[in-house]
Amino acid sequence: MVLVTIIAFAAGSATAFAAVEPLHVLRGSSLHGPTHLHLIVSGLPPVILDVDERTTRAVAGVTGGPHDTAWVTPVGTGALAQVECVSCRRRVRAFLVKVDGTVRRVPPASPIMTAVLARPRWTMTAQIASNFVDHVALVDHRSSVHLRLRWPSILGGIGGVLAQPGGPFLALTFADPAYPGPQQAEDLFLLDSRTGALTHVPGFPAQIDLKFSSMSWTDDGRLVMLLQAAGTTSVGVYRPGDRAVSPRRVRLPVRNSGSAAFVPIVSAR
Repeated sequence: MVLVTIIAFAAGSATAFAAVEPLHVLRGSSLHGPTHLHLIVSGLPPVILDVDERTTRAVAGVTGGPHDTAWVTPVGTGALAQVECVSCRRRVRAFLVKVDGTVRRVPPASPIMTAVLARPRWTMTAQIASNFVDHVALVDHRSSVHLRLRWPSILGGIGGVLAQPGGPFLALTFADPAYPGPQQAEDLFLLDSRTGALTHVPGFPAQIDLKFSSMSWTDDGRLVMLLQAAGTTSVGVYRPGDRAVSPRRVRLPVRNSGSAAFVPIVSAR
């Protein structure tokens, strides 16, 4: 088993999270020029957002009841949309969705769904010492690599870890559902898994509605964020090394599926 321990130091040290700093909605240079991005967004039905045109269209054929839940995960050049029926013993229906809106029903027990529902590659947990949140531990379940770094954020909750496809970077999020209540906040860092270098993404921590916000990597190495805060929804794009996140305000239908997940698709240039 390979064991690698990296200690990455950010500003400050272990924290009791006593101080509350005023936060703002994410700020940055407006997103200019074409992005060639479409987002397949969870919903009943899911919607396809054209980021450049700022238009949405519903995906016909993926529907559910008023209390059902639905979410999307990446599969090939599209998304797997899954709908869990609350009123029928949580039976799950699954659909393959393409960016052009075409839909194909697939059986829930298919190998595609089994792979999607498999254990995530990376997990992140908090380590506590003397009643203080002290460090973050990360594990790569494919290579058995272990990473450890001092807690970097002013926020006291674990969000998650998201690996860049084919790249070295891990997006680490930290969150607080009441900072201060009823506001919510999220913090974002990039960790270079080769060197342990930790970068605080500009504009974070920021005020964000956690239930309606999510992020995902594109195949070409961009971190895309779909964020809701203060009654507005924005798409943010960040490439490692950028000086700031570039946001663009968009409009989405009311999201009623219990999931903020989305799948970014890069269209041909």
